[in-house]
Amino acid sequence: MEFVEKYYIGSSHGGILPMCAGSRSGAVGHSFGPASRDHFWMIFIDEGEGEFRSDAARQRLVSQDVIFEFPDRPIEYRADPGSVWTIYWLCLDSVPDKTLLDALGVSPASPVMHSPGLGRMFSELTSHISDGSLSSEYLCVGLIFRIFSTLIGDGGDRARDEIDDAVSFMQVNYDQPITVSDAAVRAGMGLSVFSRRFRLRTGKKPSAFLEELRMNKARELIVNTDMMIQDIAYSVGFSDPLYFSRRFAERNGMPPSRLRAERISDSRI
Repeated sequence: MEFVEKYYIGSSHGGILPMCAGSRSGAVGHSFGPASRDHFWMIFIDEGEGEFRSDAARQRLVSQDVIFEFPDRPIEYRADPGSVWTIYWLCLDSVPDKTLLDALGVSPASPVMHSPGLGRMFSELTSHISDGSLSSEYLCVGLIFRIFSTLIGDGGDRARDEIDDAVSFMQVNYDQPITVSDAAVRAGMGLSVFSRRFRLRTGKKPSAFLEELRMNKARELIVNTDMMIQDIAYSVGFSDPLYFSRRFAERNGMPPSRLRAERISDSRI
């Protein structure tokens, strides 16, 4: 088994200040925790399988997974019995800003993502991080930005497909009593991650998007048909007509019955 850990010599660039990077290869039964650490860590599993646990998440780990460890949040990860691990890690002085975390789609509740092919970048980073020369300093920071860029691409491309699928799911099924949780399940994401990625993709909260679909269709039915208001409520996915009327009034400045009355009045002029 080989263990390497080197400490960064250099300054912060773009808010990114690495502290150390390292690797461990040929580790049988590797484990960490349950414990917490002070800084933000990224652990890349180049080879091996196991399990991740925290107070907010539990997930299988496979080769090419990345674990994001947030400060002061107890976690535990361990190899399956007999599984040989090769891992790399990077420790940053502080948690990346919210824009980057949202782009990655990671949080304490969703701290693992799959991103093949990072091993070479982590290996090169570990080799140069303690060199001390100005060229190595910029090389290390550049590699960290490349790692984040690759992670955003891997997570973002999948997220776009999954969010587009969730949008189509809502557009087709808004007339059923579906919820945002149903759409998140459809996208294969936890609710909090789904909500962040949906808002990044569409500019709207998923709950607002779904309600807007329903209310637009309801307004169309109120103006263009003679359907009873309670039937319209059921037709756009509301199980409670009174709640539908209240939400409609809040969004449109008038209850559906008044809109219907104004439509009838206009038609008589």
